[in-house]
Amino acid sequence: MLSHGKDLNNWKLKHELAVVAVILTAFLLACYFVTLKVTPIWLDEVTVADPAINFVLGNGFVSTGWQYQPKEEFWASNAPLHQFLLVGWLELWGVSPVVARSINYFYAIIMGLLIWGACKRSGLVKTSISRVCLLFSILGAAGVSTNYVSGRYDPIGMLLVSMLFFLFTYPDSLKKWLTVLCVSMFLPIAGINLLPYCFLVIGLLFFFTPKKTLLRFSFTMGIGIFIGLSVLLAIYYYNGVMGRILESAGGHGLSGAVGESAGGVQAGGVGDKVNWVISNIGIIIENRFQNLTQWYLINRSYLILLAGMCYCIFMAWRSPSKNKIIVMALFAVFVPLVMGGLRNYPFYYTWMAVIPMAILFYATLSEIPKHHTLFVAIIFSVVIVYPGYGRYFIKSLVNGNSLKDSYYISFEEIKSELKQDDKVYASFSAYYPTVQTVDYVLLPTYKDMLTAKEKSEVNVLIVPAEKFEQEKALFGGDWKLIKTSNLQHPYNLSIYRKI
Repeated sequence: MLSHGKDLNNWKLKHELAVVAVILTAFLLACYFVTLKVTPIWLDEVTVADPAINFVLGNGFVSTGWQYQPKEEFWASNAPLHQFLLVGWLELWGVSPVVARSINYFYAIIMGLLIWGACKRSGLVKTSISRVCLLFSILGAAGVSTNYVSGRYDPIGMLLVSMLFFLFTYPDSLKKWLTVLCVSMFLPIAGINLLPYCFLVIGLLFFFTPKKTLLRFSFTMGIGIFIGLSVLLAIYYYNGVMGRILESAGGHGLSGAVGESAGGVQAGGVGDKVNWVISNIGIIIENRFQNLTQWYLINRSYLILLAGMCYCIFMAWRSPSKNKIIVMALFAVFVPLVMGGLRNYPFYYTWMAVIPMAILFYATLSEIPKHHTLFVAIIFSVVIVYPGYGRYFIKSLVNGNSLKDSYYISFEEIKSELKQDDKVYASFSAYYPTVQTVDYVLLPTYKDMLTAKEKSEVNVLIVPAEKFEQEKALFGGDWKLIKTSNLQHPYNLSIYRKI
């Protein structure tokens, strides 16, 4: 039994490690428990996984869902690292949505370990209870859990940023700088959006950390980023798709600035978009910031961390923790503002504010000399996780296996109606059974790239019944309904074959 006055906030290392292991194991099991139960197969995860799946199935590193290039070309994107790594993962475990999503679970586990280790090593988060609550919070917070549950590529970016954070806590040495250089090389390959984010973080920390170390870190990162970007462009140049990566960067990087008001320019290349941006800068600024309040209200875990910041202001403003509270406030204000101003700040980017805010919140909390800090840390961690993974977990319990069962029933129904030589156009939710049966599957995001020959060759449509007439107009001809399904959305699909 614990003696009177025992410090429950700090534990022996072996006990803290045991709790960390329990959290990570429970996290992994819970991910497998909820996958396919709460998030159906959807656009982003299919277009993200498609090049890797095509490569594993012997079709080359190509995509039939990328709106900026034809399916015969080497896939060119501004964020291909996830797909490169996914190839090996799928080769090892096989092609399925569970496998494709699961690589993100391991990214998240390593990210959590690195952040926990960095906070312990540096003494930034001083108590055991605050460190394990931080680990629990960052794994489950909304905006973080969203990405690995839904199969997006963002978790590899979170992992790289956490690696840099871990390395920052080490004393200066040649080994440290070489490792920072190597990690930084992967940043532009993981996602161009990581570049402004990383330098924004450095800027926000500039007045609160040793400037000499921070400048060295920035310089080394810059060299690594330049090397990584050069390697990526060399790969694309070698495969003859340099122009495509510029169009892709224009499509994704400038589409947020262009907005709906640009009309047909949206489908153009970089040159068209840049010209439109230059001549319509006033419209862009107005459109860009019309969603300003939404950037700050979209994530409930972020709002709970703001409440935590207010608690810290009340409890520790006059203490040495004041600087941590100030930096937390800077992250809360400037990450949504700057990242949103540069392009956009969708829900799946909100991890960029949530993770550093959580670290600073628990760092401050661990320095408040109050006996009830233990309970405050636990309560906040639960409340932070609830809008994210907590909501997914509860939804999976309430809904049971209905969505998951619908996927597997749809999988078998679709496979039973297809032949290997079929040319199929299908909704995203029909992707996996189709791509594992026929040579390739044309996806809705590929519409603008379809040639007349490809349209004429399509002989099977797998779409919701209410969209049939719209898709039929795209391909022409007469069609016969083969099978229809009343499964749960989005697996309520109908199969049509060309007569």
